Amino acid sequence: MKILSKIYSAVKITTKMTTINIFMFLAHNQPFLNFDHLIDLNSLLAIKPYVSAFIAKNHHLLKPTKFYGSLFKDGSLGTHDYHDEFNTNPGVIADPKLREVVFDLCKSDQFANYIVFEKDVTACTFTITSRYALKYSTKHRATECVALLEDKQFDFFYEWLDRQAIFADYGRVVLFINYHGGYSPVHTDYVDASQPSADEFLWIDFAPDRKKFYLLDVETNQKIYSSGHCNWFNTNNHHGSDPAPQACYSLRVDGVFSDAFKQRVFK
Repeated sequence: MKILSKIYSAVKITTKMTTINIFMFLAHNQPFLNFDHLIDLNSLLAIKPYVSAFIAKNHHLLKPTKFYGSLFKDGSLGTHDYHDEFNTNPGVIADPKLREVVFDLCKSDQFANYIVFEKDVTACTFTITSRYALKYSTKHRATECVALLEDKQFDFFYEWLDRQAIFADYGRVVLFINYHGGYSPVHTDYVDASQPSADEFLWIDFAPDRKKFYLLDVETNQKIYSSGHCNWFNTNNHHGSDPAPQACYSLRVDGVFSDAFKQRVFK
């Protein structure tokens, strides 16, 4: 069953004001594929305060986003720019003792926590990754991910997720957090969008009125905003979010869609 287009496609979207042509990777002929009608949305929104409490209780896990992927289209600087610079040319840090310290930070995945205090990072969101992937390419498999001790506190969400029967398997779980004024710069998740297969995941936005998340049509510079709470899209597309009017967060679960869920989506 063909789920996501792996070549650029075009679709016309009609709004109240105008009709626009969209050139991007599509999910079932749509920029976003919304799942709100396929899940128990009321019970999901009911647990939002508990998700907020989880973030508050585990603020020690908060990390700046590395933003691996293509360079940002808006010209802003993020943590991955400096990470790439250091990896390419470690001599950019003249002090050999400090260089070794930074090497150790990179090994322990703490470079982003360091660089936001040392460089002019103009764009940064924060994450809490309670289940992290050993390799990015296998982040959708539970056996290829490691759950932190604090992840047990998130069982209330996993109980909800399991009841939805969306995934046959799932691995990495990430909360993307924006404070007031914070935004995600426009980027893709891969350097070469023509190479990787499209990821399967659930993207949950608990407060769409706060987090204005969008895909960018690179041909027209048109923003296509997500709608509703639960969506899926092709991360080979450029995507980002507007500056947050209020603190907000979204949640991504990487996995493998179950055959039964695919049938519900495409029936």
